[in-house]
Amino acid sequence: RQFLHTSSDVRDRFILHFVANKAPQQQHFIENISVYQDDLLNFSFPDDLFVDNDYQDYYVTYSVKMSNGENLPDWLNFDLETRTFSGVPGNFEVGLYNIEISATDTYNATSKTNFYIEVINVNDAPMVNNPLSDVEITAYEELLYIIPEDTFVDIDLDDKLTISIKQSNGEELPLWLTFNAEESILFGVPNNNDVGEYEIKVTATDLAGEFISEYFVITVNQYVNIVENDINIEVYPNPSSGKFVISSKTANYDYEISDITGKVLIKSKSNSTKTNVDMTKYSAGIYHLKMIFDDNSVVYKAMIIR
Repeated sequence: RQFLHTSSDVRDRFILHFVANKAPQQQHFIENISVYQDDLLNFSFPDDLFVDNDYQDYYVTYSVKMSNGENLPDWLNFDLETRTFSGVPGNFEVGLYNIEISATDTYNATSKTNFYIEVINVNDAPMVNNPLSDVEITAYEELLYIIPEDTFVDIDLDDKLTISIKQSNGEELPLWLTFNAEESILFGVPNNNDVGEYEIKVTATDLAGEFISEYFVITVNQYVNIVENDINIEVYPNPSSGKFVISSKTANYDYEISDITGKVLIKSKSNSTKTNVDMTKYSAGIYHLKMIFDDNSVVYKAMIIR
């Protein structure tokens, strides 16, 4: 039998294949990276970190950011062309950074991977921030020298400085001079036997043992209108809990007690060689005793209440 096919009998047949696009697949693992503060970080990941084998999926585009969605920190650069991270972290960049790399194919399907960059702290020695000034006093005048908090700085996070004081020749402070480390105050009352110059070395030491020193000079000049042995002043106990005795060979004198700001707290007159003073209502700290005698001579003493 013969079949005649007319043009109306002709049909085109074809098959459509629908293939779902797959996101890029990770081929390599990125290890976490450590870099020391102030060192150069330079790291590249391979071009085939991710690949995409989908039909007519021509390329993978990379992008980077922090895992929390923020941009990379200012110290960290990324070169897209070479896929290179680079930068020099400073002291304030010490810490852990969670970096996210995204790979996006032609059809905007995206895959991600993360790795960490750790910036390791390198201890920085303290630095002198505010140089100390020389001081000049007269014998029997009280010295009260405060070491300002900003004399030294240490840029390391959570570092702590310990302040110590000696003479620049390595010897301990002279007997008339005392350093209160808790208040960072140097105080004392020299007599005529202490006249001269004292070069003082103030040292700040951090937790790692790194240190820096700053120097200043105390000049004690002679006071010719008073002979200490004729007055023989003593305050005891010193330090005290707030109750103490002022002992003097001379009975008649006026006295004032003030705090470190100069505010007069007690002003009175003594007619005895031993005067009992009660300052228990005042807080712990350093106080100044000023004694004025009938011949207008003045003696200063420093007292500590704990």
